[in-house]
Amino acid sequence: MKVLVSFNDSTSLKIVDLEKGTDTSNPDAVQPVLTPFILSDEPSRKMIYDSVNKNAIVYRKSKLEIYNYNSNDKETPLTLINKIDISVELFTVQIFDSKIYTITSDGKLTIFNSDLTDPIEFNLPLGPKESISAFQIYNSTIIAYGGPQTDLRVIQLPTKKEGKVIVKFKAKNLPNDRLDLSPKIHITQIHFINETELYTLTHFGQLRYYNTAEGRKPRTDVKISSGSIVKSEFLNGSDLIVADGTGETQLINPKGGSGKLLGKFKDSNGVMSTQSVIISRDNFALMGGSDRYIRIYNEREQWGKVYVSGKVSGIAILDAPEISQKKKQQEKGKGKFKITDKASDEENNVPVEEEDSEDEMWTKLEKAPVERRKRRKLF
Repeated sequence: MKVLVSFNDSTSLKIVDLEKGTDTSNPDAVQPVLTPFILSDEPSRKMIYDSVNKNAIVYRKSKLEIYNYNSNDKETPLTLINKIDISVELFTVQIFDSKIYTITSDGKLTIFNSDLTDPIEFNLPLGPKESISAFQIYNSTIIAYGGPQTDLRVIQLPTKKEGKVIVKFKAKNLPNDRLDLSPKIHITQIHFINETELYTLTHFGQLRYYNTAEGRKPRTDVKISSGSIVKSEFLNGSDLIVADGTGETQLINPKGGSGKLLGKFKDSNGVMSTQSVIISRDNFALMGGSDRYIRIYNEREQWGKVYVSGKVSGIAILDAPEISQKKKQQEKGKGKFKITDKASDEENNVPVEEEDSEDEMWTKLEKAPVERRKRRKLF
């Protein structure tokens, strides 16, 4: 696997070449090859990757840069093809269908072509005290956003430059609690299921499920974390990786807003923050945080761990290995992955269901009734 990494405390980009079992914290394990490239005089705040055009888009303090990746060029695989100055601080940068989207917290949306040309600007509808802390693209015209005091909003962008932004859905909060206090919103993450169904995750550890065809209020509201949810990403298109401010990174089944815990990612405690990164591709999840490591998981099994000597601001998969096509099924009622191709795993020295057995053991111990012992009468 080849991975491109950017840093918010370094001006360099690094290409990391690694394989399964790579672990820089273990001198006896397979070691990676890290190749740094100094391409700017500013650290990067965010980096995303356009896999279609093989372009890395890097947001730095005062500019946006776009680099083309050429795997055949061993000396200079990253070539700057365009850069533009940025006069305002961006909340985030995203990519959809090779279009580059930049958004500020006060709702200024700019859409560029894949080479950072021909920008189109929109002002997203916001109230006087509203701002944006979560932003998600469904397609070229449908977008959702929310914020600390901005409840979920879904808008439709015009197909022409002179058109107006249309608010298709504006969420309504749940009723006040028994103390007559309004439930707090503070959306930090948004995910589309389809055009009418969405999940939001909040600063207060809540998972909310919306069906815009059924009403404005959330259909379900479940607390899935004791800390602020800072990052989330779909794995395999169904389960959701969720990282919170307490340092836990877990895998949940969000279906219907249930938020069922499937398991936790080992060796990820304390590394995730608002500046951290989670990306996924097929069965792989890649994480990078302030501890200067990147961790690669195949589902929840750690595939590789590399010290990259900088606080990670972006990760991109340049070249992924062939993904094992082992048949996997979820055990009914347990939410755990069961490997059915046991013989294949034994040949490759992969422990079969060891993690699940451990989880089940602790679950049984927690649920086991405490036996009451009769006290002996001394007199």
